Amino acid sequence: LAEPLPVHPVDLILAGEIVRAFADHGASFRVLPGPIASGDEDIVDAARAAELHAATGALCVAWEGAGAARAALFSGRAFTELRVITDACDADAAIDFHASLDAVIPHLADVLVAWLETRCGLTGISSWLAE
Repeated sequence: LAEPLPVHPVDLILAGEIVRAFADHGASFRVLPGPIASGDEDIVDAARAAELHAATGALCVAWEGAGAARAALFSGRAFTELRVITDACDADAAIDFHASLDAVIPHLADVLVAWLETRCGLTGISSWLAE
């Protein structure tokens, strides 16, 4: 098999749906559509992060979605990965990751719920989840 791509194609239609579904929620965080770089290294250096951004245009770096992205590409399926940012790809990345994880994971759930309510015509999912 060929080496993994440094950045994976995104289903722009699906990404647009997700962004539009969450656009009017007035949340304290933003949803940014864009490329995610992938690789087999921890990025804990600002210079390396800048280098990857310059090479790929990526908004962040993650390894976890690379396998799913490759499987989707090989099988002709659309692919979109949702990420939350936990750290700044610097020397404090490991500490920041653990410190912010509990705060940012609910944001991912909020985005997914808004998208599901919009896409599937469902209402009340967020109320049901809050119970």
